[in-house]
Amino acid sequence: MAEIIRKLHAGDADALDALVSSGFSYPAGSGFLGDFPIWDPRIQVAQRISTGIFGADGQMLSHVGSRRWKYLLPPGAQAVTACTLGAIATDPSARGKGYATQLIRTAIQESEKQKDTFVILWGGEHEFYSQFGFELAGQQYLVDLALMDLKALTPNTADSVRSGFDDRIFVEFLGRRAGPEFLASDEAWLRAHQTVRWFTIDEPFAFVGVGRGQDLPGIVHEYGGDFAGVLTLFAWLNAKVPGIHLMGSSAECLRLGADLSDIEPQALALVRKNADMAWPEAAWISGLGSV
Repeated sequence: MAEIIRKLHAGDADALDALVSSGFSYPAGSGFLGDFPIWDPRIQVAQRISTGIFGADGQMLSHVGSRRWKYLLPPGAQAVTACTLGAIATDPSARGKGYATQLIRTAIQESEKQKDTFVILWGGEHEFYSQFGFELAGQQYLVDLALMDLKALTPNTADSVRSGFDDRIFVEFLGRRAGPEFLASDEAWLRAHQTVRWFTIDEPFAFVGVGRGQDLPGIVHEYGGDFAGVLTLFAWLNAKVPGIHLMGSSAECLRLGADLSDIEPQALALVRKNADMAWPEAAWISGLGSV
């Protein structure tokens, strides 16, 4: 009996988690879907397509997920559509058979059919992905909070800082004017992150999101609300968590007071152009948009 290619349903969640977690060497007691719930088939996500190849015995052999977004990109926050690929994995017993290649090509073809401007993914196998036209693009910086000029700020006391996902955090996501455009239906998977720590303060409201499993350990990758409040939370985190870093674009890091003169930028993502448009170097995608 030939392999079966089909879309995933909620009952495939454990198999998907096991497949991708083993590919990324997750330790016992943790898993990929805890870090990346956007790919959890039990959660409804708009414009997501999750496709797997299954063996005759029902085992999931390979998987590729895709999610279409509208992106607001500089200059002028122009709107384009792009497709993000993620949860790409193949069982060791099925490697070398072209399963992932087949699924990736199908996802790209669908993206071209939808007239997306870019296809974006995050992964270390640059040579493998180059065969599909992906190239490293964009820039981001990783800044040690201890090196930022936060000394003039008095870190809030522990009583003033709250932990946990606050409804107002999602309101801030919906109001973002750059990067991927979040939809109302995205709230469920954003709330489902098991390894992101959220901290907020009030009057006026500000928040930060820190960490995401083995992907973004000890890194501030989400923040918003009152500017001074964000910096106050940075000062509080710097006093509480040694070695914590901020991840962001050059413009955002400079706006927040970071000195980038001695910091080498990192590539933002692997990007494939579907149209005659280069990825803007100033464009950045926050941690929870990097799926």
